[in-house]
Amino acid sequence: MDQVKLGAFVAQLRRERGMTQKDLAERLYISDKAVSKWERGLSLPDIALLQPLAELFGVSITELLSGRRIQPEEPMAVRDVDALLSSALHLTEEERTIQREHRRTWGRRYVLALLAFALPYQKLTQRLNRVGAVLAGWPGAARCGQGGVIVSDLDLFPTGSVQVAQVKVFGSVPTEKAVGYTASMLRAMACGLTRPFHNLLRAQGAMYRDVSGLEWHEGGASGVIRGKEVLVGTAAYMHLMEIPLPAGHNIKNAVFCAIGGQLSGMFLLQYAMDGGVTPSLSALMAAGLSPVLASRDPNLIPALLEQKFKLPVDKMEFPPVGRRLELSDPELSGDGALVALLAREGLGPYCDALVGGRRLRFATRLGLVFALAGSVIGLCLTFYLTSIAAFGSLTVANFLVFMGAWLVPQVLIANWVNQF
Repeated sequence: MDQVKLGAFVAQLRRERGMTQKDLAERLYISDKAVSKWERGLSLPDIALLQPLAELFGVSITELLSGRRIQPEEPMAVRDVDALLSSALHLTEEERTIQREHRRTWGRRYVLALLAFALPYQKLTQRLNRVGAVLAGWPGAARCGQGGVIVSDLDLFPTGSVQVAQVKVFGSVPTEKAVGYTASMLRAMACGLTRPFHNLLRAQGAMYRDVSGLEWHEGGASGVIRGKEVLVGTAAYMHLMEIPLPAGHNIKNAVFCAIGGQLSGMFLLQYAMDGGVTPSLSALMAAGLSPVLASRDPNLIPALLEQKFKLPVDKMEFPPVGRRLELSDPELSGDGALVALLAREGLGPYCDALVGGRRLRFATRLGLVFALAGSVIGLCLTFYLTSIAAFGSLTVANFLVFMGAWLVPQVLIANWVNQF
């Protein structure tokens, strides 16, 4: 029986019925990964699944095992059928044996790893629970390596920490229009100012407008609303786009809106940074993680963060606007591996999960070194005591004392994990 041929036949039958691998897996109550392995010729269906699989596709078991359709007039010897069934039984049993040995091998490794992993993980979990985070076990910790850490608008200023303090409208533009156009642009920009301007929009009785042709620039963005070009950004962005500002209105923590080339509104913003942001950034950098400021809020530039909030921006990366948009894209796809779950906004839970994961990874590896060293030393000591016939020293009590002594480093390492 050709395992690859059978897999290709299953894939052909599945596609003929317009089914996905997930659809087939759900019908057979198995995982879609198992179906994928069949179709790639990496494994065979369990013998108990041959009958329901054949009935689902409307073929015989013989055709399924042969990997092709057999015409009614095509003769097939009994011995050929027996050979197919014997081969299926043999391969299925062989696969089960391999899986059993695989589980046993990994079981031994997991037992050894848990001795060094469980205690530090418990200590770290207690801390993360208090800040609203949870690490995805060892797979999550293993992915907390060195490199850049994306810091977005909401990491620095979670929902509720930015307020619109003052609204000023210029010319004959109605307040409702200035607010509606600005809120629509900021929503299209998907930045951290969306929520405060949404609240302002509701308070003013305004409504969102459709935005087309959104283009980003340093300090702001342009778009088209109802056939008119709308600019939203900082005072520096307005100067760049040759929009004149009244004297005394060159304010750094404000958002300006220009409609059709004319300044239409100014919105003074009040930023309230949590006191834990600076310690969190310091902890990230101390752990070898480089913060990458991927802000979409046009006001959140290194100069403002350093002057107003005294953040160590000289140690943070601030890529060009195009790269910031790419890094802060909500649809940014990774490899799908889960690192941690965060139940609260802000940099604190984010930092604790990443730094804690790095420390947990180091602690686990160090704990394994101590566990292996203790095992080797214990084995050598037992061999030596046996060779000199010191059997009186090989008591249960002495063994417990020896094992307890080697647990002390594990306890110290576990307590170190959440000390940051």
